[in-house]
Amino acid sequence: MAGLAGPLHGLANQEVLNWLEGVVKDIGLTPTDAQLEKYINDTLASGRVVPGYGHAVLRQTDPRYVVQAEFAAN
Repeated sequence: MAGLAGPLHGLANQEVLNWLEGVVKDIGLTPTDAQLEKYINDTLASGRVVPGYGHAVLRQTDPRYVVQAEFAAN
């Protein structure tokens, strides 16, 4: 159940948080839609990615999901 542990899934979440911290540092806590769109486009234009997007499609249901869904249903 430690879905956020390790260098794959845990690092992905860390990279999202790091990117969001950069957004806040560079354009503040309440950017306009235009500011955020420019920041995202600038990120992509520089050859970097916006973390959290582009996750591979799983070919089989993640067994952790099954356990969590059964737990939540009760």
